Parts: sequence; C-alpha cells; structure tokens
Amino acid sequence: MSDRDSEESRVPVFQKEPGLLAASRNGTVCLEGASADSSVLENVVLSFARAYQLSRRETETVSFAVQGLVPKEIAARLGVGYRTVSEYWLRICRKTSCQDRNQVVARFIQHLLRERSMR
Repeated sequence: MSDRDSEESRVPVFQKEPGLLAASRNGTVCLEGASADSSVLENVVLSFARAYQLSRRETETVSFAVQGLVPKEIAARLGVGYRTVSEYWLRICRKTSCQDRNQVVARFIQHLLRERSMR
C-alpha cells in the first residue's frame, strides 16, 4: 500500500454490468455509484459480513472499500490509523481466503451478483 492509494479517480472497467464496476488509477476495484442505492448495498454488505463472520469494523472497512475508498480514506472515516486499517485488511483477507483488497472486493461483487440473481 503506497501513496498511490490516495488517488480517488475511477474509470469504468467492464461493460458486462454497465455502471456496476469501476477501478481507481491504482487498480482498486470498486462499485461505481455504490452510494446511489445505499440500502441495497448495506444489505449485501451485511450478508457478506455474516457469510465470512466479519467484525463490525471489518464490515465497515469492506463497505467503504466497495464504495471506492482507499485505506487512508477508510482510516479517516473510521477515525483510526492507517496501520489499524491495514490490520483489518489482513484479518478480512484471512477470513475470506483472499490475498489482497482487490480479491476481497471481487469476492464481494460475486456475492452481490448472487444476491441480485436471487431476487
């Protein structure tokens, strides 16, 4: 995680699900316009958190990440240090069997798509 993580610009990546996915210039995958339908996002985040037994802070961290925030921004929103957020990510990765933040967000997106297909 470097200073590049602080970049906020996002550009669309795929057209399979128009308006769903985006990536920051540093490669972070996120949901484009995620805050537009916050109640749906909140329900899917909670479902994801239950599926992987995430703590409240880990859940908040994932929620901010899928909205496109990078670790420094997440730390500011949570009122904790950058290292604390890094520790949250280590625990989230361990619980979800992912190697990095992008894999966690990709797994979340798979979870979101499953939830959407069940409706």
